[in-house]
Amino acid sequence: MPIWRSKSNSAPSGDPAIHVKYSGLWLSDERKAQATEAVTRARYMVAYVAAQISSLSSAQQSEAVQTYGGYFFRTGGGLGQPELDIIRPNLVLIQNGLTQGVSIKITTMKGAAGYVKTHPTARKPRWTKGTVSLNDSDGSATTKVMYRGDIHVGAARLDQGVKLAAKTVVHEASHKFASTADFGKRGYTYDNGVFVEEGLTPEEALNNAESYARFVLHVFDDECAW
Repeated sequence: MPIWRSKSNSAPSGDPAIHVKYSGLWLSDERKAQATEAVTRARYMVAYVAAQISSLSSAQQSEAVQTYGGYFFRTGGGLGQPELDIIRPNLVLIQNGLTQGVSIKITTMKGAAGYVKTHPTARKPRWTKGTVSLNDSDGSATTKVMYRGDIHVGAARLDQGVKLAAKTVVHEASHKFASTADFGKRGYTYDNGVFVEEGLTPEEALNNAESYARFVLHVFDDECAW
């Protein structure tokens, strides 16, 4: 088991704290800055997109919301009212979670872009309670109440730049705060945003962590300056 050491408690002036943790002997200022920027950008992205769709009807959506909403939530077009009624509250949950003081653990686990641990009981006071969809061997899904721990982001992911790092923060935050799920290769995307495999259904997409992360990233990237 790694020994996680606290290193920093910093954020841009006026923002809630970003508590960076690491399992090495020391954390460089560069790593600290990368993690802080990733969380800060994730906060801005989610807040912007949540505000953009907070009161829009399906006929008032921007081109970016229609395009990326249709692709990442698998609607084949824009977002209808049924989709908006699910996406809006989930984005609010993610936004509220990220705008509190956030603990980020930088992991060097091979191949890990990011993850959030789950456990049937709260192992620490800050763990959040939610439901988790578990895929059974026969293809069916079982929903259980689980607790989620800190957000982990891979050091290698941080080295890929702030956009992908911020996307990973949103992905993991959606697990932690909105109880989203993963759907294997059907739900994951390559770094260019294309789904690894086809087959994700619209119903699954509305609970797919990567769909929320990609939707937020691409709408923000299309309409805002970094």
